[in-house]
Amino acid sequence: MNAFKFNVMAGSILFGLLVVFGSRSFINETSKNEPLEKSAYEIIVVDESTKAEALAKKEAPIEEKKNLETNIQPIVANLSQGKKIAKKCAACHSFNKNGKNGLGPNLYGIAGRQIASIKDFKYSPALKAKGGNWTNETLDCFMIKPKECVPGTKMVFAGLKKPKQRADLIGYLRSLSDTPPPAQKSPVAAKAPDVPKAKESLVAKKEQPTPKDIAKAKVIKSKAKLAQKSSVQKKPPLKKGDELFNENCQACHQADAIGKPGFAPSLTNPELLSIASDEFFIATIAQGREGTGMPPFSHLGAENIKAIVKFLRKHEKLPNRAKEVNAQPDAHGDPRLGKQWYDYICSTCHGLGGNGYEAGGTGTAIGNKTFLNTVSDGFLRVTIQKGRSNTRMLPFQGPEGMANLSDGEIDDIIVYLRKLAQSE
Repeated sequence: MNAFKFNVMAGSILFGLLVVFGSRSFINETSKNEPLEKSAYEIIVVDESTKAEALAKKEAPIEEKKNLETNIQPIVANLSQGKKIAKKCAACHSFNKNGKNGLGPNLYGIAGRQIASIKDFKYSPALKAKGGNWTNETLDCFMIKPKECVPGTKMVFAGLKKPKQRADLIGYLRSLSDTPPPAQKSPVAAKAPDVPKAKESLVAKKEQPTPKDIAKAKVIKSKAKLAQKSSVQKKPPLKKGDELFNENCQACHQADAIGKPGFAPSLTNPELLSIASDEFFIATIAQGREGTGMPPFSHLGAENIKAIVKFLRKHEKLPNRAKEVNAQPDAHGDPRLGKQWYDYICSTCHGLGGNGYEAGGTGTAIGNKTFLNTVSDGFLRVTIQKGRSNTRMLPFQGPEGMANLSDGEIDDIIVYLRKLAQSE
């Protein structure tokens, strides 16, 4: 081998080694995990007007990020999502400045406000005694489950289980102010049962977690899972139907479930009780009506929900025809003609999109997907034909009806409603 070939081979080997070790050093330098400056959840309010600006400045992340080393997940509050979630509260609360109180107080300016401080609203003694201000912490606690956060409160709400939903709603409520309060650390990572926390966060440490730290974290996580599992398995105490109704339903549906026009329907209407099955009532109470002021009450447990249904059944005045009505054939018709009839006759009370009270109507949300998934075509057909006595829902068939619709025209409306549910 001559000297030239030897030099070429040696140079190639040296260059290869240089690339390998040089790349390794570069990767080590650029991939270091820097510890976070603080180990807290913060609400970062994002809307369409500030989203681009935040991205341009490379400030708070728009999407949730997860730090692999610390397992901390910042939660971003989105105003538009928070406003959508707030629709669940609109049945009882108003959100505009100087808005009227309903069953609940006006919520404009609630963030940072003293608890139970609106003078012309009658708060429960329990909420008056709580004291303090509506901080992120108190709002978050109240949103998880009001009756556990403030035992004795009149607030009837099943609660928001997802931290992201609570963060969005808190962010939206904080925006409802002439002078929004300064940003706070958010506790929206709170879990239902409290569990022991590590004395010192690994985030504050600059060194890598030790095996002891990892083992300790696993124990804490295991205890949290056990606590959650036990809370889920624990059955709620059984109560009488009237007592359960008064605690959970009366605020909206009024005493004896007679309802309130434009606010909540009557649940003891004779015609409703005669065509509604127990399964219909159980599903409605457990699932609620998504997108309306009717939250799910599945947390009450199956037996307590059945007790409420039994209480409603005490008000029956007509024979129960639910089995017969639900056995009627499915509707077949033209949804285009159904839309014409709906817009002409039904939209006045139920809204153009079947959104009911949410659209400012006096009738219920009959275009709601959750509702339509719990009723048969027979239920809808008989309701349109016969109406509901002592309500604004008059019959729409027969000489005494608002409009003497044929069976085919009624079926056209039903087919149109089913199409509305599919488009949601």
